[in-house]
Amino acid sequence: MWIECRKIWHKKRVWSVLLVLFIFQIGLFMYSIEQKKTQWEMWNASAYETEYIRVEKEYVSAFHDNMQDIVSQADFMGTISIFSQTNSFSNRNLLQTEEDFIDLLDITPMVIESPFLKEFFLNDMIHFVVVAVGIGMAYILIEEKKQGLRAMLFSTPNGRGNFVLYKVLALFVSTGIVTILFYGGFLVASSILFDGNLWECWGYPVQSLSVFGKLSWNINMGNFLLVYILGQWMVVFWIAFFVWMLLFCIDNLLISVGMAGMAGMLSYI
Repeated sequence: MWIECRKIWHKKRVWSVLLVLFIFQIGLFMYSIEQKKTQWEMWNASAYETEYIRVEKEYVSAFHDNMQDIVSQADFMGTISIFSQTNSFSNRNLLQTEEDFIDLLDITPMVIESPFLKEFFLNDMIHFVVVAVGIGMAYILIEEKKQGLRAMLFSTPNGRGNFVLYKVLALFVSTGIVTILFYGGFLVASSILFDGNLWECWGYPVQSLSVFGKLSWNINMGNFLLVYILGQWMVVFWIAFFVWMLLFCIDNLLISVGMAGMAGMLSYI
């Protein structure tokens, strides 16, 4: 597997293309946020950051009351016949909801005074990450076709199975590196735009952000961020794997580039 990884990582042209795409996407990410901020301020005649802090403070101060309202509503619904039938799906779902939100009554959300995390989560750029990975895959497969490597490996005993396995593992590791690189860049860019400090709010409950106000998962912001990026890695990998299998079987330059573009469009939709 590591031999296959080195084959990918030593291709300077691939990494040059990825670097150009990385810089372009970071610029686009920052531009889209700035445009959103400018339009908001134009329509509301107030500073975006000031309004953000006001809304977040109101949300945090009302958090426990909101959670208590949800628990009380669940208690009330439990008196309705359709929800009170023991071991029914509705009853189990209602009890689970009540249990989840009762746990949230014990947490203390904090005000995050910079909107950098909110903008990072709301401006997801996964479609561009998929396109970048797709372009890299298309280039590598084209290079291997020119060198005749696949035909040579397929002609060896058990070559095809080992070849595919190592390629998939190398794809898994490489998509992870690209995903972490791009999302790390997006996070840094958002921090720069809004003067945010990730380490300061790493240990805050994830419910400190109003966009996750009803998330019934008791986890801190730092760990949630890691899980989020891991989830994006898995999405990118499975899309890349699907596209790679198609490219590998079709073995056509035009269709290869088209498949990479379609994957990006599908992930955007």
